[in-house]
Amino acid sequence: MKMPIAYLVNGKLSAENNLQTIMEARAEVGRNMLCGIVCNETGDSAKLHDQLHELSGKLLFCLNHKTLLPANFYGVGGTKIFRDLIYLMRGLMQADHKFYRKHGIYDDFP
Repeated sequence: MKMPIAYLVNGKLSAENNLQTIMEARAEVGRNMLCGIVCNETGDSAKLHDQLHELSGKLLFCLNHKTLLPANFYGVGGTKIFRDLIYLMRGLMQADHKFYRKHGIYDDFP
């Protein structure tokens, strides 16, 4: 939670809209700052080097300044869905239940 993350993807990410959405939503639900997604699909090693350099700079900035963006639809909706699931299955998911209680994720629930 609250840590910056980035993804390095090997392959044609531009053809995988669903994968891009999953990566963005996973960051939101985990309350992480998504610093970027770098992909090697163009095959241009100079461009990839520049993108990796830029991404590492963003990651360092976010780590040093504890940067977080406000939650969007994925963050709010996904958190509530998982919150309800963890609460209903708290007997099986005891560690998750304890984590949710400790970090106030249950907020106004149940």
